[in-house]
Amino acid sequence: MTQSESPQMPDPLPKTLPARVRRFAPAIGFRHGQLTVVSFSHMGPRGDSYWLCRCDCGESVPVVRCSIGKTQSCGCATGSLAKATRHKTEGDPFERYIPEPNTGCWLWLGRLDKDSYGRMHVRGTRRQMVLAHRAFWKRFMGPIPQGQLVLHSCDTPPCVNPVHLFLGTFSENTRDMIAKGRAAWQKRRAA
Repeated sequence: MTQSESPQMPDPLPKTLPARVRRFAPAIGFRHGQLTVVSFSHMGPRGDSYWLCRCDCGESVPVVRCSIGKTQSCGCATGSLAKATRHKTEGDPFERYIPEPNTGCWLWLGRLDKDSYGRMHVRGTRRQMVLAHRAFWKRFMGPIPQGQLVLHSCDTPPCVNPVHLFLGTFSENTRDMIAKGRAAWQKRRAA
């Protein structure tokens, strides 16, 4: 076989997947921490793609695409979180998260909006959708004063860990965004 005739690799992804999911296919074989991306797993109910990752301990776990590179293991590294990536979809909506052992984030498993912030229904709100991190703040930390936002110290939009949240004003949120280099104009300038 000549150099120009490379063998055709079988396509590991179903042809019916959206292009945005297929673009992530080169990450198969990507290794981060104790996890190696093995194959596409499934599409979540909200359009998130899940990828099957194999941990060094032998356990295989589905990991949502946005967490690949952040999630370090199946949970075996911390012992008590060995099954942490299993979906919690029934019962109390405040249990729909995955504790991420390396950052301490609680990653929301429910609906995400276009900016990756969690959305949820809370009883007593007439089935209104509310931001999950605000609902977690109210449940675990108390009421949110008028004019205050619930901000993330971890800069991870799907995180609902009350320890990673703090109250601030719109201008404080803007200053925090600029200080951490997350403003759109800073990203364009860096590119």
